[in-house]
Amino acid sequence: MVTTHFFVFFPILMGTFGKWTFINVQIRKTLIKPENVILLNFILYIFYILYIHLNLSTKYIYPDYNMKGTIKFNKTNIVLEVDIVYTPSKIEKGLMFRKRLNQDKGMLFVMPDYKTIHFWMKNTYIPLDILFIKGDTVVDIKENTTPLSLTKIKSSKPYTMAIEVNAGYCKKNNVKVGDKFHIKKV
Repeated sequence: MVTTHFFVFFPILMGTFGKWTFINVQIRKTLIKPENVILLNFILYIFYILYIHLNLSTKYIYPDYNMKGTIKFNKTNIVLEVDIVYTPSKIEKGLMFRKRLNQDKGMLFVMPDYKTIHFWMKNTYIPLDILFIKGDTVVDIKENTTPLSLTKIKSSKPYTMAIEVNAGYCKKNNVKVGDKFHIKKV
């Protein structure tokens, strides 16, 4: 049996790919050719850089803290207090597992630019109204969604944000498609 021991450290590149400042490779009775070790180091280095970049960049792009805000509808002057979510994990969780939601409270979802996200009511125990927003205008409303349903809830128009509130909120407060509002971060 052929045994192979590698002690491969990620190389640090200086100037060009041809100048390595640190490679420590110990090869004993191996089937890997020495010229392939440089290629292996390069591939590991690229994976390392990608891992660091993806890991660190998401921490700075999506800091993990709770943001609060208020939404004031122009025609009625009604103020809605919202939790603002924008990280992929918080968007996915939404209002799941909550047993109740206070009146005049909701959740504002700020969507990534590159994606349209469909909603569903998985693990959501309270019926909701979902308002789909583009800019400062309500472009679509899905009223009285069914708790625990796995049916996709889609907007008929493109949107950049969505608001989840208690079912009946839109009817009670006369919120309609085309209404304008202001968002204020608290």
